[in-house]
Amino acid sequence: MFTVRSCRRAECNFKIAMKIGIDARPLSHGQAGITRYLRCLIEAMAKLDQTHEYFLYSNRDFDTAFEDAQWHKRVSLNFRNIPGTVWLQLTAPEAARKDKLEIFWGTEHFLPWGLPRSVRRVLTIHDVVWRTLPETMAAYNRLVHRLLVDPSLERADLILVPSLSTQKDLMRYFPWMQAPVRVIYEGVAPHYQPCDRVAAAYHIAQKFKTSREYILSVGTLEPRKNLLTLIEAFYILRRKSLLDVQLVIAGAKGWGKGDVRRRTLELGLSDREVRFVGFVPEEDMPALYAGALVFVYPSLYEGFGLPLLEALACGAPVACSNRSSLPEIGTDAVLYFDPESPEEMAGALLRILSDSFLKGTLVRRGLERARRFSWESCARSVLATFDEVARTLSSSRAEINSDRTSHMALFI
Repeated sequence: MFTVRSCRRAECNFKIAMKIGIDARPLSHGQAGITRYLRCLIEAMAKLDQTHEYFLYSNRDFDTAFEDAQWHKRVSLNFRNIPGTVWLQLTAPEAARKDKLEIFWGTEHFLPWGLPRSVRRVLTIHDVVWRTLPETMAAYNRLVHRLLVDPSLERADLILVPSLSTQKDLMRYFPWMQAPVRVIYEGVAPHYQPCDRVAAAYHIAQKFKTSREYILSVGTLEPRKNLLTLIEAFYILRRKSLLDVQLVIAGAKGWGKGDVRRRTLELGLSDREVRFVGFVPEEDMPALYAGALVFVYPSLYEGFGLPLLEALACGAPVACSNRSSLPEIGTDAVLYFDPESPEEMAGALLRILSDSFLKGTLVRRGLERARRFSWESCARSVLATFDEVARTLSSSRAEINSDRTSHMALFI
């Protein structure tokens, strides 16, 4: 649960108060990826802004307590059994009219058809995986993105992306886009902080039955996260070194997860060597990162890579894929490898595990890098885009009023 509270010292004072609709479906999806992005961002926005009025639309309930009259929860359970993307197309236009919206924010790649012409459209694109690596997506999600993203980009007045890498991908695959694209980095929550590694590892071992000496990877169990190659790399590491460490994989069940477990068994790796702990509650995540000997992020493609940033903030040394946005976010605070080479991945892990000077350097640089990101900064930038859209809305209304005055003058 998260709580949106009023903030009397709000610093974002806009000249135009607006009614803003938000696609809040991600808030009902669990705790991974886009869900955490939207939850953290809304919390930060509510602390900064006392001007606008917000409407959160979803076809499934989400665990949120609002204590502010600015924020309205709009959950429609009449269509909860149909796919969320279909629900959005069917219900959002009428909701926009009923709530007299001036802006609609599509938070998860899609905008609904049929919004009133007066409603400005802001669209967040988190990544372009359906074009870069379509084979790593489930068939239904791939089809929905193919059908709905192009028209959503056409109708958008402003597009938000979490990295320069994603911006470049958009420009590459959709050169016909007319809307401006704004890069707004994600943040890291304040409770992601370094702590004593031994104490953190002991807490995690007690709660999740892990070893106290572990390599950590975090991410939904799906092909894009490249866990098969990580398993191969860990097998090489165990075979070539005498280090007695465990690989801990944390993340909710995705699709294709059976391949990872199957390969683990084929290589003869026991539960004592590779531990799948599943979804880890938010309150335990900082300790999970801080207790790791190394955090490894082997993903083939990321629009931002929030676990990478959180690991850096908790003081974990990081070995990471050199693809997509990850070098942009990690810069010189990370040891990179080719994610398609298990040998190179194993080599990077071994270097960090066996070189205390390198480990210390990465930890220091990582903490410095993580301090550059915050959800407050992210929220300020998003609110500024609403202000930008509001100015265009105000200008268009002024033009309409001017036209009406001109037409009236013809009859005087």
